[in-house]
Amino acid sequence: MLIKYENEAQWLAARVGLITSTEVACLFGLHEYKSLFQLWHEKAGGYVEAIEETKAIRTGRYLEDGVARMIADEQGWKIEDRTPYEIFMSENVARFGASYDRIVQCPQRGRGLLEIKVRHSYAFDSMYDEEAHQIPADCELQLHSQMANSGLEWSCHGVFLVDKRETRLFFRRADAGVKASILEAVDEFWLSVYDRKEPKPDHDHEADRAFILKKIGNPVEGSTADLTGDNQLPSLCAEYKTITAEIALLEARKESLQSQIVAKVGIYERAKCGDGFVVTSKLVPETEMSYTRAAYRGFRIDRKDPNKPTK
Repeated sequence: MLIKYENEAQWLAARVGLITSTEVACLFGLHEYKSLFQLWHEKAGGYVEAIEETKAIRTGRYLEDGVARMIADEQGWKIEDRTPYEIFMSENVARFGASYDRIVQCPQRGRGLLEIKVRHSYAFDSMYDEEAHQIPADCELQLHSQMANSGLEWSCHGVFLVDKRETRLFFRRADAGVKASILEAVDEFWLSVYDRKEPKPDHDHEADRAFILKKIGNPVEGSTADLTGDNQLPSLCAEYKTITAEIALLEARKESLQSQIVAKVGIYERAKCGDGFVVTSKLVPETEMSYTRAAYRGFRIDRKDPNKPTK
């Protein structure tokens, strides 16, 4: 079912209460920037963490229409007219929607979806496997989510390489098994929200670490917590202290090696040596800098002798 909204504000507000095609990867732990833990708190709290619009994002948005037209012309497709703010709502599971870039008419395949991405060839080569016809996992799930919600049977992931001015196309057919897995994951996610069953944070995930600090907020000045009953905390602190000491030793060794290398390079900016190594040591000119440092939460671990009596 296709829902059309009058403006961007309405469209964005509707997306807050949905799992969208771009968020499905979070449910499988495959999203590059957002974790399941962060997504759960956003949806449970009824808000979405704003994404800073970078130059790359703006460039992709500006080029989207032209790239879509170019691909359609090259493939002999017709692009269907659309309004800017539309969402395909799932008829199989609640609160699941998918926006899309374009719907096209193909003489051979019929109606299908066209999703546009703008990449530099360097990024493309590290993210895609043309020979195996593989695309990033989050993009794969996005395509299948769009097909699941729209009912269309095929989609195309079109990539425009800005430095080469070339396109790369990756086609997908709707898959009943993938669709069932996505619908089940969406349903289980919303059940966990309704039941207030918070997923465990992944402390190895940068997004979770940042979100936890933001969720906790600023520490209460002068406060002290008694966590002596936490059996895991001492081992975490001990490991942290050990790794900190090891890093200090490695940093000292790194500085020593740098000093030895610069002594050999001497007055030259660059030096070639064996095994293909090239040393570059240019002078960075003096620059006056002025900036306001954002507030941050300091962190330090001290250890007291448990056998030493306290005063």
